[in-house]
Amino acid sequence: MSLSPYRVALVGVGGISRSHSVACSLSDRARIVAVCDISQKSIDRYQELFPGVESTYLDLDLMLAEEEIDLAIICTWGPYHAEIGTRLAKSGKVRSILCEKPFTQTASQAECLVAAVKDSGAVIVEAFKFRHHPMHLKAMGLVEAGKIGQPMTVRSTFCTNKASIARKPDVNWRFNKKKGGGSIF
Repeated sequence: MSLSPYRVALVGVGGISRSHSVACSLSDRARIVAVCDISQKSIDRYQELFPGVESTYLDLDLMLAEEEIDLAIICTWGPYHAEIGTRLAKSGKVRSILCEKPFTQTASQAECLVAAVKDSGAVIVEAFKFRHHPMHLKAMGLVEAGKIGQPMTVRSTFCTNKASIARKPDVNWRFNKKKGGGSIF
């Protein structure tokens, strides 16, 4: 018995959307059926890399009205995650939502978003891969099995090797609070 692939929609077609697009293209269980962005120029650039996506939208509500979506992936700037996630949930058209980091900008936004998703019957998860990374699961297993004694401190670092010019707020969103970076990231 062959299962139909999940119908995936991307909201935002910037940098991280490309990783999701490649992952979907490598799977027989997921197919990107639509993308939505506020910039036609961004959509055009995206389609140059991923020409197989037929439906593109500049309006989220129009995409939700016209498409059947199993999974929506939020790939926008962090400050828009709560609003977009809530709109996706309240539409009743999306079964699952994957939200890129940061989940929201504040705890109260997170609470409202989770409530909207619960009310809709959908599910939402944050794209925080390290929680399930094999290396971290192995370390947790070693601790739980008592193989390394009682941990007193755990330090984990995730970084990218960027030149100092690329760590400035005007060039890299990760260092720009208005774009959702800063300490919450």
